[in-house]
Amino acid sequence: ESPVRISTFGIGPYCNSFFLRMLALVGRGFNDQALDESYIFSQMAQMLNKSRVPLLTDIQIGVGHLDGIEIHPYPIPDLYFGHPLIVSGKYHGTMPPQVRLIGRLPGGGTYETHVPVQNEHAIPVHKVFARQRLDLLVAECWLEQDQVKQQAAVALSVDESIPCYYTTMVLY
Repeated sequence: ESPVRISTFGIGPYCNSFFLRMLALVGRGFNDQALDESYIFSQMAQMLNKSRVPLLTDIQIGVGHLDGIEIHPYPIPDLYFGHPLIVSGKYHGTMPPQVRLIGRLPGGGTYETHVPVQNEHAIPVHKVFARQRLDLLVAECWLEQDQVKQQAAVALSVDESIPCYYTTMVLY
């Protein structure tokens, strides 16, 4: 894997946020946008500080032998100090009691640990997954001009009651 990470920063309401989000996702970096010029410096400084010290890079999650597993975001971003990493997914079958987390330490060594799986019914984890999947689908639709993915984004948006680029309308 390449140690190069790509972070993106959009300025103003007319920047191509779909492209910037996809580029940061593929480059395992951060994405942010300043809509107002008075926030550019503080948001840019915050993003640069976040990306200064990676604690764990090239992260992989091992879940055993599950069929149809889907993880988002993919590739999994790096873990940085002061910036929590949220990975969601869905699977078919029985989830093992723990998953294996593997990554590369700043010195180049390998880090591996087993993380216990907690089933939490009070937190709507499916909504987190749906939001991540929807953001990715909308960005892919823009990049690929794919009508099938656009229809999938609309269906997911409507099913989960989460607005997106293709389902939001403002009338005056």
